[in-house]
Amino acid sequence: MISVPAPKFDYGKTHVIDSTPSSNVDKVADFADAGWPMGKKFTDSLYGVSITPVSKAADGTLVVDVSFASTAPTLSFSSLTSTLNGVGNATFNFVYQDVLDTFYVDVATDSIMKSNLMVEFGKGTASPIVVTDSGKWTGYKCWQTVYWRVRAASGGVSPVQQGQVTCPALVDKPTNGSPNAQLVTTNSRLGWGGVAGATSNNVQVSISSIFGTTLINSIVTDTQLAYNLAGEKAYYWRVKGKRVGVGDGPWSDTWSFTTVSTPTTPVLQTPVNLSLVTDDTPDLNWTDSTPTPAYYQLEYSTDPSFFPGQTVGGSGLVTIAVDVPGATSAYTIPTALARGQTYYWRVRAVNKIVIASAWSSTFNFRLTLSAPTGLTVNPVTGSTALTTRPTFGWNKVAAAAGYTIQVSSSSTFASTVIPVVNATVAGENTISYVPTVDLTPKGTSLYWRVRSNHAAYGPSVWSATGTFISANPPGVLVLLGPANGSAAAPLYSTAGIGPHWYYNFSWVASTNSPTKYQLQISDTNTFSSLKEDRYITATATPKVEINLGQIYFNKTYYWRVRSYNAAGQYSLWSSVWSFRIPFAGPILTTPGNTTTYLHSLRPEFTWQVLTGATEYKLQISTVSSFASMILDTTLPVGNVYSPSPPRYPADYLAADLPRGVYIYWRVQGIAGVNGAGPWSTTWNFKTNSAIPSTVVTMSPKDLQSVSYPVVLTWGASSPTPKEYMVDVYYDEPAPYTGVFLVQSKAWPGLPGTTTTFTVTNKLSTARQGGVFRWRVRAYNSAYQNSESVWAKYKCGSTCWQ
Repeated sequence: MISVPAPKFDYGKTHVIDSTPSSNVDKVADFADAGWPMGKKFTDSLYGVSITPVSKAADGTLVVDVSFASTAPTLSFSSLTSTLNGVGNATFNFVYQDVLDTFYVDVATDSIMKSNLMVEFGKGTASPIVVTDSGKWTGYKCWQTVYWRVRAASGGVSPVQQGQVTCPALVDKPTNGSPNAQLVTTNSRLGWGGVAGATSNNVQVSISSIFGTTLINSIVTDTQLAYNLAGEKAYYWRVKGKRVGVGDGPWSDTWSFTTVSTPTTPVLQTPVNLSLVTDDTPDLNWTDSTPTPAYYQLEYSTDPSFFPGQTVGGSGLVTIAVDVPGATSAYTIPTALARGQTYYWRVRAVNKIVIASAWSSTFNFRLTLSAPTGLTVNPVTGSTALTTRPTFGWNKVAAAAGYTIQVSSSSTFASTVIPVVNATVAGENTISYVPTVDLTPKGTSLYWRVRSNHAAYGPSVWSATGTFISANPPGVLVLLGPANGSAAAPLYSTAGIGPHWYYNFSWVASTNSPTKYQLQISDTNTFSSLKEDRYITATATPKVEINLGQIYFNKTYYWRVRSYNAAGQYSLWSSVWSFRIPFAGPILTTPGNTTTYLHSLRPEFTWQVLTGATEYKLQISTVSSFASMILDTTLPVGNVYSPSPPRYPADYLAADLPRGVYIYWRVQGIAGVNGAGPWSTTWNFKTNSAIPSTVVTMSPKDLQSVSYPVVLTWGASSPTPKEYMVDVYYDEPAPYTGVFLVQSKAWPGLPGTTTTFTVTNKLSTARQGGVFRWRVRAYNSAYQNSESVWAKYKCGSTCWQ
């Protein structure tokens, strides 16, 4: 044996030339001497080495001549295929450029041909190389992936190929069956591990562990099988692999499972959907599910979507989920729910493998408001009411829309007994009630109760029942005087710090043994403030003189009386009567009384302030009886008159007053609810006659040229005016803008019978060449006037000085 370096392949590697000299086959050596004649050259084209035997020594050592090619020969294997039958023939196919050669097949379990390498697994002189010895597969497994190559004796080596060891006559036993010894749904899948060598699988399901009869006996190519079986039963199952042309593998172990049905959906029963519930720890009931579930899941909440963590009303609870044992289809809510809320609830059934039915439909119920507490009756002495119409009171119930109160002579409020009171009051804060009729029978035990009302959350249950003894007071009084609604003058007044006014008050004596009377006098009909609150000993003809102190004119006062007996019980108040202390009419100021020829046909009317008046009534007429009216109006404060002094402004008259007639007017003070006072004195004035007609200028006009002195003439106005007034102006010529007053006849003017006026003044400073203009105004005795249009004329040098 010699060590030969391989410069072109695996430097440093020792190549075995021959481990068994003179042997025909040497599987260990890289180069064997079998059949080598001396001088014949052997070439390894894979490694680029050539070996020629030269001689053989007596000890069998072969002496060879070794040479190396400068480059490795080119590989030329192609079309490599294989059929690797682990229990039969293994066939290796290939194409090689030099078919006249010896070929060797090597097999390994890795792609670099190192692990489990079996050199010369097969040998032949042409393709295919068939290996019939099944013992060659010792150390390999069925269906295992292996790698192989072909080597030519001339030195060529194929690329490494991949193949799989098949064992068609061997089918494995199925394993890893699922489910096994489990609770499962009635419709799911059976599954197992892949069966080596099988092309299909036979699955059997039975209720017998010996598979005497089968519910399922199916052939499938998959490793799973869907099933739909009856619930609440135990089942057994097994699988075996099958291969066409080969046969069946062994049965798997027997596996088992028990089906559990999904329970039916519960149907909610009570509280009935949308019902009104009075119990704040209500019982919830539903129908039984089948089969009997492991438990029911109940949810209740103020949120119809049952969002987790949602606060339930004002109770501080959250959306509640409760597990109820499957044998029970009812649940009592243990903690009081907040009243005045809507609660939603639903139930579903859950089986042993935590598969739930669908949720039931959602029901809701409304929990009523609380019943009122803290019942009181006032006023009372002990348990006896002091009036036939006492005040019933109770504590407020949050969110209540109102309350209903019942008073009865029956402690059970029997329907056969007509309630003394059956009334409803509105509003959460209306927590008292005074009957509108007397409670009867008098001096008898009565019973009462109250409940809360609400459109959605009411009525509540009744409160606890209260009891009291009804009152039996003296009768209601009838008033005599001062007469109701009268304008009552006092008996007399006294001087002092302000006047003091005295009045007599009287009424008819009460029945049923009165001992005293209570008299109240106020300036309001609600008696919120009192001028007098006096108790008077009962007599046969009750009458009392009262000093009202300092009072206001035209003010209304209200009074009432009630009676008491010795037990302190009192009657209802009498009717409320009123009387008014009148005041004088207003004092007029303008227009002055008997004024003649009032120049304005829309004068302003004024008068002095009337203390206590809130508005005034003004009447204007052409007759002193005011049988017909020019104006009849009420003037509210701050509208068309100012309070100091009150007045009716001229610009509020709708039209001029008639001319040349007497006008009569008067004013009345009104004190709001106290009514109207007397009329003022009637005043009158006379309006002026007609305004003179417009003056018509005659001469000079239309730019007529005249000389000094200039005589102005005009037509007479009608009716004849009291006087005329004349104005004469001079306008400088353009571009100058000076305007000069030449002459004017003003106060006093010209007599109303005059229709001429002579201009005697001359100009000195103005520039000549301009225009003179003049007008005439006619005035009546009221100094109302009309005026002409401007007339224009020219004047030469004679008008200048």
